[in-house]
Amino acid sequence: MRLFVAVDLSPEAVEEAARVADEIRRRAHSDLRWVPPANMHLTLRFVGHVADHAEAVITALSRPADVNPFDFSLAACGAFPPAGPVRVVWMSIGSGVRELTRLSAIMDQRLRPFGFEPEPRGFTPHLTLARAPRDTRLPRPLRDTLAQVAVRPVVTRVTQAVVYGSHLSPRGARYERVAAILLSGESQLH
Repeated sequence: MRLFVAVDLSPEAVEEAARVADEIRRRAHSDLRWVPPANMHLTLRFVGHVADHAEAVITALSRPADVNPFDFSLAACGAFPPAGPVRVVWMSIGSGVRELTRLSAIMDQRLRPFGFEPEPRGFTPHLTLARAPRDTRLPRPLRDTLAQVAVRPVVTRVTQAVVYGSHLSPRGARYERVAAILLSGESQLH
């Protein structure tokens, strides 16, 4: 089972992210694979394939997190890596970065006993809008387009994180809620 931990977006944030993605798509004319609005989320920790001890990993991840409920807002667009060919188009986060980073660190701590080490490059909260297929050369003006797109600072209220199972197919990824991680509350399995 492939797992990741994420924070869901408010319907208004999904609508704004979809609007921004459409604007970039119209202006940049690039060969990106766009994230469908139904799959938009802010990943706190990608776990990957968990063959052994999946239930124990899910149980560890789904314990309540000692973080108060908080808000985060959408901010400007950008791309990874910061220079060279674009691999990922994203929206940055304005408010709520400290809390999102804390939640990500808690997930890292919970995964370490199972042999999952934190990402070496650290956690940068962002919302992925699109990915470049391998061996795709995107037009250089794409970074200029990203800098010009205005993003409304739509807010999402976070009261829980979610452990998702990811099912890959030729039609794309399908995500399944596996467990909720309540902030300063009790855990619920779904």
